[in-house]
Amino acid sequence: LFVFIAVAFLFFALAPTLSKTYNKFHERKVEQTTKKLENIYVEVRKKKLFMVQSIAPFAMGLVGLIIFQNMAAGIAAAVFGFVTPSVVIAVLEKRRLQRFKDQLPDVLGILSSSLKAGLSLSQAIEVVVEEMPVPSSQEFAMIIKETKMGMTLEQSFERLYKRIQMEELNMLSIAILIAKETGGNLAIIFDTLVTTLREKKRVTEQIKTLTLQGRWQGIIMSMLPVVFGAFVFKTNPQYLEWMLNSQMGRGLLIYAAISEVIGVILIQRISKMEA
Repeated sequence: LFVFIAVAFLFFALAPTLSKTYNKFHERKVEQTTKKLENIYVEVRKKKLFMVQSIAPFAMGLVGLIIFQNMAAGIAAAVFGFVTPSVVIAVLEKRRLQRFKDQLPDVLGILSSSLKAGLSLSQAIEVVVEEMPVPSSQEFAMIIKETKMGMTLEQSFERLYKRIQMEELNMLSIAILIAKETGGNLAIIFDTLVTTLREKKRVTEQIKTLTLQGRWQGIIMSMLPVVFGAFVFKTNPQYLEWMLNSQMGRGLLIYAAISEVIGVILIQRISKMEA
């Protein structure tokens, strides 16, 4: 009884501090999430986002506890509810980045054709906004809006590079800056960039195809010990009793698990190709 009273007193004493810390953490997380959503042009109210990120872990934990009648399952569900919004946003960012990367050669082609037709760079960007789908139209519409507010095109492209971390955009910003300072032909520069990007994409796809077999071998070889161990444990559990019940056996299992993880990492590193 004394221990229970002491724990309860400690909880009530620390409750305000814990609540304040939790609220500060969530406010900071909401700010970060709001900024990410703004970068992908998704509008969500901060108050609504705060409620979702605050309630989701507790709601998911309660659902997991009710369904599985297990505290561990409830904690796992709460963790799932906590990380799910961040994972969803990361997936949306990755898909949007890939769409923008796929559209960039066409964007540069339109810019080059518009410049050859006698339009200025600002007018060529307006053509991109009219003809290209999202996300390219959204990003270049933001450039037009920023230039109308007094920014230079170089500053707008730098801000675009900060929103979308792509080396190709950095190349584009540098090309525009050099052309402005030296008086180069932007249309020719854009044509060269288009050729470079398309050749890079072709080589990237070729390397992915060549490394596909290695990646699948890595997946199969990493799953094989786990599947085999589960099969043996299900059909003949006595074969694994010594491994599970003795100190040396548990040590060997830990060693095998660590070796498995290291092997998976090495295979992924060998077969991975940076875009």
